[in-house]
Amino acid sequence: MRKRYAVLGLVAVSAALFVARDVSAGDGATPAQIADLVDELRDPDSHVRELARKELIAVGEKAVPSLVALVKNGAPRESG
Repeated sequence: MRKRYAVLGLVAVSAALFVARDVSAGDGATPAQIADLVDELRDPDSHVRELARKELIAVGEKAVPSLVALVKNGAPRESG
């Protein structure tokens, strides 16, 4: 059941990234910054998680490998 929610979450994030293509606020994000944002998705504070989600949407496709790693392994992957 947990995997199903994780996959649904990834689908939702992917859809949000598709819709947010024109957002360029995160174009200059470094792999380390992306990894930090992915880590923040597991923060106990819902406000921190929401801000990280919005930032990752702004980053766009560069964030996808780290998000896929989070879903598959339960741990963020630093993209190089």
